Amino acid sequence: MPTARHALGGGVVNGTLYAVGGASQVTGCGTLSVVEAYDPATNMWTTKAPMTTTQSHLAVGVVDGILYAVGGITGRDASCSGGSVAGTLQAYNPATDTWTTKSPMLTARVEPTVGVINGILYAAGGEDASYTNVNTVEAYNPATDTWTTKSPMPTARYFAGGGVVNGILYVVGGYNDSGLLTTDVAYDPVSDTWTTIAPKPTRRYGLSGTVVNNVLYALGGANATGVLATNEAFTPPYAAQIQQPINADGSSVFSVKRGVVPVKFTLTQGGNATCALPPATIALTRTAGATMGAIDESVYTGSADTGSNFRIDSCQYVYNLSASALGVGTYQVDIKINGEVVGSAIFKLK
Repeated sequence: MPTARHALGGGVVNGTLYAVGGASQVTGCGTLSVVEAYDPATNMWTTKAPMTTTQSHLAVGVVDGILYAVGGITGRDASCSGGSVAGTLQAYNPATDTWTTKSPMLTARVEPTVGVINGILYAAGGEDASYTNVNTVEAYNPATDTWTTKSPMPTARYFAGGGVVNGILYVVGGYNDSGLLTTDVAYDPVSDTWTTIAPKPTRRYGLSGTVVNNVLYALGGANATGVLATNEAFTPPYAAQIQQPINADGSSVFSVKRGVVPVKFTLTQGGNATCALPPATIALTRTAGATMGAIDESVYTGSADTGSNFRIDSCQYVYNLSASALGVGTYQVDIKINGEVVGSAIFKLK
């Protein structure tokens, strides 16, 4: 970058990376207002309009092509004189290269964890103006320029990492007055609730959370042993739900003369419905009737079992089974992702 700094914020708009604010000193002092943009296509940096105030230890989120700089420390010089915890929200429009001041947060804070879900920016945790760890959560709606209070995190934390996967905000790691956090949590804005997820193998704070292909990566950070190069990945759990014409309670009975039994599964990840359906496989087992056990897909010759009939269509996995080829009996269909069963269905043929 043209300007060396740390405790800065970063965001991407239309393929361009923006580096926002930060501190000029290793102590975290010397807050900056400088903004620079990196174009990967040309491998070049350009200087953009500065922020309306200096800001370090901030968070950044992007909503509809506008970059929002949230909270942090402002007005601290290189000798660490002055400065205060900021509750400010500044919005940058890359199209006009301009910054505007928006409604301030309800609680000023340093190092919050932010995520954007359905056009709403969420800010969770951090430290308040007295440098006390907080668990408060606020949501900003750009359409109305307003903040609202949401359900607090189960545990106060700051210097946490985070990311959004399929509409769920994950907050991982971090630190509070009790030490390194031993839990990682997930927020569902639809129900306004927090749940605890499987903990990271390595407890740490000051880490970066980055999402790639619906997987949350927890990068770096520090703990009692020092600064870490650790990279750990969390994939929110999948669950598949059987759809009509097969009943979820296993009560479905079809005639062997009906031709095709369509097996349809929808998918949730981390408890949230998703249309980003990964590769999956189907396993069919006869549990009652003729010869019981797994039905060997490699030799099963039913007219509907051609391979091409197991497909993704309209946010569903769809698999067509030939009722006449299967014959009378009870059948269980399992759908597997990464080799693990994520959903099942039972039906009868008579």
